[in-house]
Amino acid sequence: MKYTIPVRNTTDTYLFAVELSGKVYDMRLHFNQRESHWYLDIGRNDAQIVQGIKLVHTEDLLSQFRAYDIPEGKLIVHDITGAYRDPDADNFGETVLLQYED
Repeated sequence: MKYTIPVRNTTDTYLFAVELSGKVYDMRLHFNQRESHWYLDIGRNDAQIVQGIKLVHTEDLLSQFRAYDIPEGKLIVHDITGAYRDPDADNFGETVLLQYED
């Protein structure tokens, strides 16, 4: 099942909790103005697990971190326009979504 993680592009940095695969994770999204890219940090129980995942259009953003206590499914950046764009300051949460697939 595919789940769209609610994100917003109205602030450069924010922290939120989300339940994925039955566990609650803390996610911090931050926008790097110089690069014009979003980055993701994942934590759980007040401990950082992975920091600085660059949000790019790919098959699975979490595949290289399977040795850690991360969600079991796939975390995907999906451009609903079909243009395969990465999230930026304007399109993130609008036409470019952050999705989780069990």
